[in-house]
Amino acid sequence: MDNSSHDGRWLSYDELAVIRGINRVSAVKLAQRERWRRQPGNGRTVRVLVPEDWLARYRKGPLIPEASTEEYREAPDYGAMLGAIQAAHAGEVAALKALVDAATERADRADVTAAAAQERAEELAREENTRKALGRWARLRAAWRGG
Repeated sequence: MDNSSHDGRWLSYDELAVIRGINRVSAVKLAQRERWRRQPGNGRTVRVLVPEDWLARYRKGPLIPEASTEEYREAPDYGAMLGAIQAAHAGEVAALKALVDAATERADRADVTAAAAQERAEELAREENTRKALGRWARLRAAWRGG
């Protein structure tokens, strides 16, 4: 595709947004407001014919100011950062282990309680079966005698 023309240059909305320093939606609105010619492409890619005078204003200097080299002379201390991250991670792991230990202890207590309840239920069932086996008159006699 020929990217230039004698009237201007064909740019996608994303390219126009970068050159102008605006977002994509604003680039679309600019092209609509100025009624620039559009050329559909594949999928979302639409190109607009941007006049040269619109582009000339932005070719004089960089759109995004270059970072000075002084800012990059002192590299961050990655070792200290890594140490801080590892310390935070170790603290989180210790806290999670404490939570797991507490949950395990509660589960163990619940198991003991459930086993005791199961044993008591079985004992009551045995007593009930023994009582039923006596028969009605024997139960009445035992009850009258206090037994």
